[in-house]
Amino acid sequence: MATTTDQTQDLRNEFRELPFESKVATLFQLEVITMSEAFETVADTAATLGRKLFDAVAPQDCSADQAGPESTRESANE
Repeated sequence: MATTTDQTQDLRNEFRELPFESKVATLFQLEVITMSEAFETVADTAATLGRKLFDAVAPQDCSADQAGPESTRESANE
């Protein structure tokens, strides 16, 4: 089984043998993948921050709010 170092060296050798146009195309594809991962990380971080901010601002006990108007009517009828 090949090690990571061996695989990296194999990829470098393959890349070195590619024609110039293929090298540029491969580099472009790698850049697209990298940017996609970066945007995904930013989006995930923003969502996590938003959840934390919402949790900090929102009341901890929302059970009365979640019960809805029915519970208010029931207590008023008693």
